Amino acid sequence: MSRTRIQSVGPPALVEYFCFSYDTDTLDKKALFIVASYKEGVFLLDVIPFENTWPYEKVMKDIYFSECPYCESESVLIHLKESDLKRAKEGIKTIVVMPCCHHKMTILEADDDYFWTDEKLRK
Repeated sequence: MSRTRIQSVGPPALVEYFCFSYDTDTLDKKALFIVASYKEGVFLLDVIPFENTWPYEKVMKDIYFSECPYCESESVLIHLKESDLKRAKEGIKTIVVMPCCHHKMTILEADDDYFWTDEKLRK
C-alpha cells in the first residue's frame, strides 16, 4: 500500500482534501479517478503521485530541505514564511524559489512532512 494525496479538479474550497491508500500493483493508474459528491454537483479528483513530493524539516521558524531536489545541495534553507506554509497546508498554491539553484518549485499542498508539487521530484 502506498500513500497518495488527492487533489480536486473543481473549486478547491468546495472539496475536502484527503489521503488514502491503495495497492499500486493491482490498480490501473490510468483508470484511477475518485468521485467526490458535493451538494451541487460531482467533482473528479486527480491523483498527485508520491514522486511529486519532497520532505522538509521545520526547525523553530526555519524550513529546510536536507537536499535540494534540483541541484542536490545539502541543508538548504527555504525562504518560506510561516504564513505561506499555513496557506500551503490549506491547499493554496505556493511558489518557492530555491536559494541554491534559483529553480522555481510550485507547492500544491503541504502536510507536516512533505510538500506536494506539480512536478516529478524523485528519480
